[in-house]
Amino acid sequence: MRAWSRPSRAGQQVEADLTAYVDVGEVQRGDVIVFRYPESPEHVFVKRVIGLPGETVSGKDGRIFINGVALSALVAGVKATERAGEATYGIRLASPCQDQPYKLSVPAGSLFVVGDNRCNSRDSRHWGFLPFPMVLGRVAALK
Repeated sequence: MRAWSRPSRAGQQVEADLTAYVDVGEVQRGDVIVFRYPESPEHVFVKRVIGLPGETVSGKDGRIFINGVALSALVAGVKATERAGEATYGIRLASPCQDQPYKLSVPAGSLFVVGDNRCNSRDSRHWGFLPFPMVLGRVAALK
């Protein structure tokens, strides 16, 4: 494993495995990844993988659907527990969470990524798909 580490904007230490992926087919829904920001590649972002190549991702007001099926979420106020594939994780749905409705097909070699602070995240809903070559690795730990 080749490791990478840096503090996040939220004050957590992000540790990533830079050897986790060789091919886009190894990425799983729910993985948290580090990647070069497509609009400014000198910046590194951390987001969760939601959409995989060939899938249709749609959403509105913080809720996300994969091929028409909603990611399950247990909502408690502004916090929710969401399940995507084998991963279960917490997200934040701060009010107001008013995304413009979208429906996009993830192209081959790309991913659809979102932040867990769903209503306050600049991600694929804003700048589009993440080309796999921009992925640096998978987050191994947040401390």
